[in-house]
Amino acid sequence: MTVSDNGVTVTPVRVAFGPERNQQIPQNQNHKQPPIDTKAPLNVVLVAANQTSTDSHLVIHGPRDASSGPLYANGPGSFQTELPAGTYTIAAADIPGASPGRLVVGKYRASSENDVLLP
Repeated sequence: MTVSDNGVTVTPVRVAFGPERNQQIPQNQNHKQPPIDTKAPLNVVLVAANQTSTDSHLVIHGPRDASSGPLYANGPGSFQTELPAGTYTIAAADIPGASPGRLVVGKYRASSENDVLLP
């Protein structure tokens, strides 16, 4: 995610929408996947670069609201929170001219439970 004077750019704009193309290792490709609890919120780590000269913090609005700690001017920062499925807007609170970015959180989370290599 990038914070500029013009807005917040979120990349990727969608998370938890299915497995990666090569999610399973070949030894497990024909095995059934473990059940995944789709009602629990997703643990999301947001990594941001504040490319402005203003200290700020991120504010998330959606099915669950959250706020980050300080995001210092011209510096990186990270923020971790649990978000249930839904559509969120992410804004830089102290940069009034910055338009908010959008993040969509899905219900699917790939599990690595069957991807452990055993001797």
